[in-house]
Amino acid sequence: MYKAALKGFSVTMSATQARKLAADPAVSYVEQDRTVSVLTDQLNPPSWGH
Repeated sequence: MYKAALKGFSVTMSATQARKLAADPAVSYVEQDRTVSVLTDQLNPPSWGH
């Protein structure tokens, strides 16, 4: 479960189970896991925490 920045969780389930979960009125949305990659570098990035 992701508590710090996100209210959610990651789980492995069937498509049928995901549809049932998505139909729950307490659930905002259900999204399939995917891989994300960075294609470039940021020039002169901001200094985090300063």
